[in-house]
Amino acid sequence: MNAYIVTEGEFHTALLSRLLAEEISRKVRVVSASTRSGARSLARSLVATRRRPVALVLDARTTDETLIREELLVTREFLAMASPGIPTEVFMAVPSVGVLLFKDRGLLPRLVPGGVSEDNWVRGRYEPEQVLQEILRIGKVPMHDPKDLVRSLTDDDVAQMRKHSPVSEILAFLQETALTGAVEAPS
Repeated sequence: MNAYIVTEGEFHTALLSRLLAEEISRKVRVVSASTRSGARSLARSLVATRRRPVALVLDARTTDETLIREELLVTREFLAMASPGIPTEVFMAVPSVGVLLFKDRGLLPRLVPGGVSEDNWVRGRYEPEQVLQEILRIGKVPMHDPKDLVRSLTDDDVAQMRKHSPVSEILAFLQETALTGAVEAPS
């Protein structure tokens, strides 16, 4: 294993695994914790014990740029102190990873039985996980699990979603660290 991606939930892990499948097949492992603090702790432990690059992907839970910047600085320092010299990075999904499903207006109506109302479309840009749960529950054929959406993504959907933040930045981090072969074996 050359690197780890740590997320704060199973849906995040499923979505990022699908979006990064090409890159993570053998060299990168995506792992999740059940909470934000658990994800931070797991990322720090992996850096310290495995001495491998770690990308920590968190929901910003806000669109306030000042709050996001502060959280990034604090969390980056928290990880860097665990093992100086090991590449780490923190990626914030604004407001959360689920917003990736709301970037392309044609994606969700195709994947969700019953479609997406205009109100839910607008709300989904700010409360993606809540809206996903609602539309999956009320569809003609309820899915109840956002991971079902991930399984429904086509290769074209994945290619489009990979262009958006934070996925494009995660890919760049992986290219610079884990996928270049520049990571040395642990001592």
